[in-house]
Amino acid sequence: MKYNISVEGPVSKHLSELLIPELARFDIRAEIQTLELNKRIISKALKDFKPDLLVAIGSNKSKPIIRLANKRKVRTCFFHQSLLEGNTGTSIYLKTDKSYLDLPINKPDASYIGSLLYELVRKHESSIESDRQTSLVTILTSSQSEMKHAQHLAEKLSRQVPNIDFKTTNIADDIKLSIEMARNSNAMIAMDQLSNMFGVFTNCPVINVYRKTLLNKPANETSIINSLLEEKVITSIPIKRTSKIAVEIEKTLNDHQQCASIMDSYQQLKSMIGMAPVARQAAQEIVDWLEEDN
Repeated sequence: MKYNISVEGPVSKHLSELLIPELARFDIRAEIQTLELNKRIISKALKDFKPDLLVAIGSNKSKPIIRLANKRKVRTCFFHQSLLEGNTGTSIYLKTDKSYLDLPINKPDASYIGSLLYELVRKHESSIESDRQTSLVTILTSSQSEMKHAQHLAEKLSRQVPNIDFKTTNIADDIKLSIEMARNSNAMIAMDQLSNMFGVFTNCPVINVYRKTLLNKPANETSIINSLLEEKVITSIPIKRTSKIAVEIEKTLNDHQQCASIMDSYQQLKSMIGMAPVARQAAQEIVDWLEEDN
């Protein structure tokens, strides 16, 4: 079989690297092309490569290429990464032959077998060894445009709480470094929903910080962790309220009972998410499905 795999950005590309060898495991004659999310590039591939299946890994930005594949009578499979959209997985409108969700929510015509992102984090082995004498708090975002706000927040918090080391990192720039930083932090400030889930996957207590604008309501005004568990686990604070953020950080670092409660909630959420080998299970389902249709 021939497969075109469309990736939306760096995070989706890392997720595709889990899926590709599993497709090759179950389809030893597989021909696989990985392409960036670009309608012109995908259109040319559909015409020249003539895939049996277009696999899109990303958010609803994949809609144009999925519509294009549907129009060309090419079967489609969508690994919906709603966390890249900043929402809680409530939007999936794409007409595809097969869809996989990234969060354990009920949706018609879509399957949930586990989180590719969680699988990626679990497979990454830590290499940083720390002998820090001070607490480390990482400010995590998945958007380059938010990095300047993260850095500005780090500077302000460093002045207010000088005994804590504040670092910033961007998941989209370096997902492996972000995993390392989260695992080695005493606490984390998450600036979007993807960053919130990084706290769960790496067992790092999270404070959710959101930025209001005149035009848009922040997608992470409520942490996705709270939404999935249907209870308040994570505190959400506007980014401008740095004094309140500083107080919450110190409370998180020093209140061991609160940290234990957060870890208990994380464990509950990870039980919901599951530990299935997502890439392998999905690849087997996809290959079996294609072979049945041929």
